[in-house]
Amino acid sequence: MDEILKRLEVLTSQTVSNLHLLNEEQLAAFVEEREQLIDSIKSLQPTAEQSAVFSERVKAILQYDSVLVQRMTEVQLQGQAEMNRIQNAKKQKMLYDSEYSMGSVMFDKRK
Repeated sequence: MDEILKRLEVLTSQTVSNLHLLNEEQLAAFVEEREQLIDSIKSLQPTAEQSAVFSERVKAILQYDSVLVQRMTEVQLQGQAEMNRIQNAKKQKMLYDSEYSMGSVMFDKRK
């Protein structure tokens, strides 16, 4: 259990130190790896004594959650803004294209 907590501490500290550089995929990979480590800890079913010993380390790891959630929210909002921009561009293009396709009938006149 000590080794798993150590890996979780290292993973968390590395992620927080490079947090502003991480993109959506890297944050998702972090969350998946963190979840696997937490599941590993849960599967060990630590005793009350082990839980008491490691509780301070877990609390230290959990202190970073607010910073991580804030960055994830920022990335999510950036993604939503980009999606909105793309959708608006598609709408404008569709309106532009449809406006000219309907009125393209020509008549020849003889004098």
